Amino acid sequence: MGVNRLKKITAAILILFCVSLIISCDQDQKNIMLSYKYISGTKLAYEQVLSRKVIVTENDSIIKDYTTSVTASVIQEISDVLDDGSATIKEIDTWYFETPSKDDSTKIEKKEMTRELMLKAQPNGKIYDIIFTDDEDVATKEYIKNIYEQGMPEFPSDKISPGQSWTQSTKVILADGTIMEPSTTYIFREFTKEKGYNCAVIDCEGTLVIPLVPDPKDTTMRTGIDNITTTGTIYFAYEEGMTVLLKEHWTINGKRKRLHEGKMAEYFVTVDTESEYRLTKYEKPE
Repeated sequence: MGVNRLKKITAAILILFCVSLIISCDQDQKNIMLSYKYISGTKLAYEQVLSRKVIVTENDSIIKDYTTSVTASVIQEISDVLDDGSATIKEIDTWYFETPSKDDSTKIEKKEMTRELMLKAQPNGKIYDIIFTDDEDVATKEYIKNIYEQGMPEFPSDKISPGQSWTQSTKVILADGTIMEPSTTYIFREFTKEKGYNCAVIDCEGTLVIPLVPDPKDTTMRTGIDNITTTGTIYFAYEEGMTVLLKEHWTINGKRKRLHEGKMAEYFVTVDTESEYRLTKYEKPE
């Protein structure tokens, strides 16, 4: 075999090896495990900004119609990480918002509200318990629990790549015994950089069905059901295991009843919301 021919064969083998190596590395990059990586002592802070349009109708008449904006700070601290990677998340939420005055609906009042929660979470994102440290009413507690159960993504147990999707569903039993099955589909769209983090971009679209549970302390005896449609995009930093950015659009169509002038009156609530939830601090323990 001539020297020149040997050199050509050697060069061809090297080229094939390099191509194979590039393909292998590329495949490794395109198949990732989506998982929260809880480390005790880690602190995260988020800022949420949302705008919402609210319309309330009763007897075919609009009784409320207003637009409001809300900003919120969310502070989280991770603790009690178990062997399976599950952890406790202490969360303090503070909202700053505007709402029509109770005394004069033409005037807007600025208000502030704070809530503290303890979330028990698995690495795949499932929230399996919520502990309320504040004196929340029964109706609010149940509403929040339903939002977490239906609206939070639970990541697949296997590695996935762009283009793959998964759907998660829940069963909701209404007061009349009707069984509803709201579901959300998540699509891993692409990789990108966000705030300096390597992120998986995940689009989501789905429905939520939230029953309004009567609160014994509520003299209006409010009940009903909220049907919610959602679309959004999650930017998930897969190396650190945390959400960096969440953009959402929610439309709530609520059919409700309340005690009014001695009898139960039906009314309807429509809320259209645009929201952006952005990481502002990520601090790991030393």
